[in-house]
Amino acid sequence: MTTFPPWTTGTSAGRPPRTSAERPVSAWAFAGVAVTSFGGPLALAALYAPGIVAGSAAASAGLAMVAAVAVFAFPLAIWLRYARQVNGAGGLYAFVEAAAGRRVALVQAGLWIVSYLLYLLYTTAQVVYDTLPAVLPGERRYQPVLEIAIPVALAGVMIAGRRITLLVTGLVAAGQLAIAAALGGVTLTHLATPVSSFGASAPAGALATATGQTAQDNTANAARMKGAQVVVNGSDNALVDDFLDPALGCTPLMAPDLGNKGTMATSQALDELLAAKNQPKAVALVPENDEMVLDNGGQWDQAKTDLYRAQIGQAPVDSQTNANSSPAMFCQNMVNIQTPFIAANEKTFAAWPSPVPTVGDTLYTFMANRLASSFDNLNCANFGLHQTVTVVNNGAGAATDATLSDDPQEVGF
Repeated sequence: MTTFPPWTTGTSAGRPPRTSAERPVSAWAFAGVAVTSFGGPLALAALYAPGIVAGSAAASAGLAMVAAVAVFAFPLAIWLRYARQVNGAGGLYAFVEAAAGRRVALVQAGLWIVSYLLYLLYTTAQVVYDTLPAVLPGERRYQPVLEIAIPVALAGVMIAGRRITLLVTGLVAAGQLAIAAALGGVTLTHLATPVSSFGASAPAGALATATGQTAQDNTANAARMKGAQVVVNGSDNALVDDFLDPALGCTPLMAPDLGNKGTMATSQALDELLAAKNQPKAVALVPENDEMVLDNGGQWDQAKTDLYRAQIGQAPVDSQTNANSSPAMFCQNMVNIQTPFIAANEKTFAAWPSPVPTVGDTLYTFMANRLASSFDNLNCANFGLHQTVTVVNNGAGAATDATLSDDPQEVGF
């Protein structure tokens, strides 16, 4: 088993002992070097945290903050622990030499020098050409100069002597900690982070106030954020869980919401699991002509379709799935399956309220109008199919009546 020597002076125990001129750095200076060495992870947090917080991870913001401290502290504690035994100017080389010998340490040092040179060049280019233009868009004329000046300045600091190096390093370390603390404080303040955010659950929906505060839509937050409005997004899953299932006497699959005291709740993932367990012969997967998965030019995008399907547990585009969910076959199945389904349940759906009264005045007219719109949005007429729904609208554009034709159709070009 490899063991560290009780005390190593310099990079090897066989080297001459330190002279009085080689005064060791203070604990504060060493702490500054240690903190600065973690600038990379902190920079990544600054780059990616806003996008993550804006998504569903906001519901676990408290847990994320605790995890960040733990991830930061663990390698720092290891370094501080063994720095008491391996002490010298060799840095990581000294640690490797003490643990595995001088030859391995030299190989490691060579690889480190090359990799750090590449890292310095790449990072400088990224800062100059990607990061700075986003902050100072009008300063592009200085980019060539900065691309040279930044690595030269860094090298100058490192060879300017220990005092200057430690001073600059300490200032950078203090700045990093201040920025990290500010980002964390602003994030938690604007999220109105509840105690429940220290769990890993992220339930759907959110509360929002007129001042811009947002939080999970749960009982505790609703009581604390007086006057907050529930922010919702149009959801086919809510249509199934909250309207179609009750109208047909069905119960959606539910699970405890860990962010709301274990209250039973539905979700898109649970709907997909239930559908997979009771899948009919004709499987309806997200088709490539769905507006959500078209590219920026409005064209079909298989990679984007596959990515969206993967996020909800659906199989990718291939010859097998295209048998039912190619753009043409999806349209054919939609008019041949959905049309008679709505027609057969006209009386039941007509007795239920509409999810969106501006689309249809009852669940029946809403479903019929949605079917007609889907036919048009998916350009199903391009596959030789015809519209199966005739809608009667009121003056405001909402459907008040609908006639359905459920004669079977086949794709034809």
